[in-house]
Amino acid sequence: MQQQYFRKITPENYKNRIGIDIQNDHIFTSSGSSEAKISTNEIKEIAELKDIIVIRLDVTKTFVIPKDQVKDLPALISELKDLAKKVKVNYSEELNWVWK
Repeated sequence: MQQQYFRKITPENYKNRIGIDIQNDHIFTSSGSSEAKISTNEIKEIAELKDIIVIRLDVTKTFVIPKDQVKDLPALISELKDLAKKVKVNYSEELNWVWK
């Protein structure tokens, strides 16, 4: 059920997210008309999939970053790996994972 939900919302709701700024205690994102601010203390896990990066905040909240919308993907991945170490959460690479 959850996979179907993400498959449906990811393309339509996250296709325009382009601005990502990781600071000491927050991640800021912006798109044309919306902004989000996430406290790094809320992060439970970061997972890098083939096409997206998923930041899990809790069982009901997940932040999705489409890789094709990131200007400097290698830099973002490096920052997220450093952030995962800093806040002591798992950063997993599941690059072969596919929706079923």
